[in-house]
Amino acid sequence: MSIAGTWVNSYGSEMILTQDPSSGWLAGTYQSTTGSSGQYNVLGYALNPPPTTGLGEAFAISIFWHSTEGGTGDPSWHWVSGLGGQAVLGPGTSSVTLNLIHCMVATSNFPGLAAPGSYLDKLVYQSTPIAATATIPSALARPALRRALAAVSNPINGSWTCQQDSTIVLTVSLTDQQFGMVSGTLSYGGSTYAVNGFTDTYMDGSTSLQSLAVVARLDALNMVVSLAGSLDNGTGLVTLTKLLNSGTANDATYVQTTVDKLTFARK
Repeated sequence: MSIAGTWVNSYGSEMILTQDPSSGWLAGTYQSTTGSSGQYNVLGYALNPPPTTGLGEAFAISIFWHSTEGGTGDPSWHWVSGLGGQAVLGPGTSSVTLNLIHCMVATSNFPGLAAPGSYLDKLVYQSTPIAATATIPSALARPALRRALAAVSNPINGSWTCQQDSTIVLTVSLTDQQFGMVSGTLSYGGSTYAVNGFTDTYMDGSTSLQSLAVVARLDALNMVVSLAGSLDNGTGLVTLTKLLNSGTANDATYVQTTVDKLTFARK
């Protein structure tokens, strides 16, 4: 199974993903039909199970809602999203569907929004395959290359310890100011994994909340995790919604994702 393709959800939003089969690395672009218009960068990881298991392919992605096409910005350009779930193959068919839990992190007020916060939704995507020759956008360099870049000074940089479980430690560094890309590591379940994603690099004083969304492939656990939330520059705490995702059989997708809220303090 492959997640590479052009995916459209029930809102009509389009997501184009490319995938590295060996590492599970996902990258691509997103065009939304809800809220602001524009094109947005996507980063993530997938965990492809052996075909004999009959399980779906768990994956997680992060999106930075700052349009790469330029234009007039609005408060939503400071937001991020974390999505997690799986790709499932229809019984007896070659049709793949993406079932995702979406955590949209709104760090500022916006028309139609009750208040800043994390908003959950379930999204289902259907695909149109793209050619195997499609390449990852040049702006979204492979994580091994990005980790070699020098960190850019930013309040999000550093190591953050989970207040609910001190064995969970998230370390992040901003590596690309223009696109808000971050890289780092996540210590989780006794192992350490690479993380990649986005943070808001366009803070303008309208809010004290700096959005952050990262993903990691937890190979030892056969899971993929999304962490999405914000750094409160007033309290110095990072609050993240954790979407922990695993592949399931087609008739058990309702147990694909668990949701938790975690708070991190600087180590």
